[in-house]
Amino acid sequence: MKPRFDLSPILILLVALPSIGVGVVSLFAPEFVAATVGFAFETPLGRSEIMTFYGGFYLGLGLFMLLGVFRPKLRYPLAIAMLFTAIPSVLARTASILVLRISDGTVFLLLGAELAYLAIGLALFLISRSKGPQGE
Repeated sequence: MKPRFDLSPILILLVALPSIGVGVVSLFAPEFVAATVGFAFETPLGRSEIMTFYGGFYLGLGLFMLLGVFRPKLRYPLAIAMLFTAIPSVLARTASILVLRISDGTVFLLLGAELAYLAIGLALFLISRSKGPQGE
């Protein structure tokens, strides 16, 4: 029987590489990231928060995801983590659009990215679940 093609590494790369990119840009160009989402720095603490959360968090998350490309046993927990972060993000973004009546194009671009993250997480979950928690 011919082995089936495993789409999991491609799905992970679709999320890992942009996460790493956001992390690196946030660490080295926090002003650019802040301006993209409408933040303004009033103190050095604001710059530190962009560097720490968007930089450190997204870089770490992306590197963890990258491990899932090479370690199939990590794919199932990675999919669970993606779903546990994507669902609240999509709900919060949707609520903010409705409650705050935001119509800026950037917010819809961000919602689209979050929906794509959710879809990839769901696909990875379904693939990983069919292979079992050990990734086999």
